[in-house]
Amino acid sequence: MPNIIAHYICGKQIAKKLNIKDNEYLRGNIYPDYVDKNKHYRINGRMFDIPDIDAFMQQEQIENQLFKLGFLTHLMLDKLFLDVYVVDIIYSKIDKNINIFVPGKIYTDYTNISKRLLAHYHLDINEIDMLMQEKTTDYDVLKYKSNISVIKKCKTEELQYLNINSFINFLDCSSEKIANYILRSKYLK
Repeated sequence: MPNIIAHYICGKQIAKKLNIKDNEYLRGNIYPDYVDKNKHYRINGRMFDIPDIDAFMQQEQIENQLFKLGFLTHLMLDKLFLDVYVVDIIYSKIDKNINIFVPGKIYTDYTNISKRLLAHYHLDINEIDMLMQEKTTDYDVLKYKSNISVIKKCKTEELQYLNINSFINFLDCSSEKIANYILRSKYLK
């Protein structure tokens, strides 16, 4: 549910922790937001529909295991974001009846936080472009290019729902949790 920058950062951290050097992992991590929404295997969470990790692992027929592991990483970050960060951090401060998932709310924050996140983690948005140009699978190229274009043009503005420090902490903790889950589950061979 966070944007492409947050997914890329989390994927980069996990790749480093697990010594994954193949770009298929990072492409798989970005891919789910640029294909059919049904690929998120939704079930009921605490307040929102969240990815069903077990259903994904059992049902998704992706041959490239690193790409599938990247896809899993994406879904796990979405799940943690919706079931932990949004519920415990954001909705602990605002009325739970406010829908933040509409234009002009949290999506604007995603854009406004992106450049700060890239700077904090010493990453360049062009790395994502190069990665996606090497693509080996079909995805919605126009949606991807539109998202990247918005981020590149964005002027850093105030955040309404996200907090840079708590979000960085969330990404760091999430990458640790996901890496440990992958190791425990023996998905990495």
